[in-house]
Amino acid sequence: MLNFIKNFRRDEDGAVTVDWVVLTAAIVGLGIAVL
Repeated sequence: MLNFIKNFRRDEDGAVTVDWVVLTAAIVGLGIAVL
C-alpha cells in the first residue's frame, strides 16, 4: 500500500485524475452499499 501511495504521488499526470475518479467511485459505492 505504501508503494502504491509513493507511485501515486510520483505520477503527477493525467493518470492520477483517472485513479482519483476510480478511487472516489469505489468509496462512494461502498458508502451507498453500507447505507
